[in-house]
Amino acid sequence: PLQSAGKFVKKLRESEANVVDSQANRSGSDEDQRALQAGLLYLALTEPDPRHSFCTDIVLTSRDNLTYVLSEMTRLVAETWPKMTQSVRCNLMSLLGEFISTKTASVEVLMLHVYRRMTTGDISPQNLWLIDSMADLLEKNKDWLGSLERQPFLLPLTVYTFLRLIPDHHLSPQQASLVTSNPSVHLSKLRQKELVLVEELVRKNVSY
Repeated sequence: PLQSAGKFVKKLRESEANVVDSQANRSGSDEDQRALQAGLLYLALTEPDPRHSFCTDIVLTSRDNLTYVLSEMTRLVAETWPKMTQSVRCNLMSLLGEFISTKTASVEVLMLHVYRRMTTGDISPQNLWLIDSMADLLEKNKDWLGSLERQPFLLPLTVYTFLRLIPDHHLSPQQASLVTSNPSVHLSKLRQKELVLVEELVRKNVSY
């Protein structure tokens, strides 16, 4: 389990100045290395630090271009998302952003499962937060999303996902009168953000 692996890494960090140079990483078995990756992931999700050291250690100790860690993150999103605390969700999204910035990690399947959690017909704060967070993440990584590797699958999936969500974030005058001003303003800003994102992605990457 991830939690026990997290305890293993905590003890390791107490005795080793640098996890990357530790025996578990340098000469450990595949099982040791997987426990190291699992523990670093657990700590990155539950006890992150401002220096992103857990994320850095995950990248530096990975022997499979983050395949194992990304598969575990995908499993967590697919199986345990409703049970996650908001802080863990925030940390997961932050970690996803860090992995995207490596430019080489294959995050497509993980993002597919996050997209599935962005539910239509749901304007609850948790759902709007996730959509807003993903829109911000994609805005920062538009060039990456428009790269040749992303165009066959992730780019059209992203455009489709947001086109599906945008109608939910338009309140009719009757609906607007039933909600307080702050949610109404937030929905309007989110809808505008989504529209700009989709327009830019289509304009830059779709030939007419």
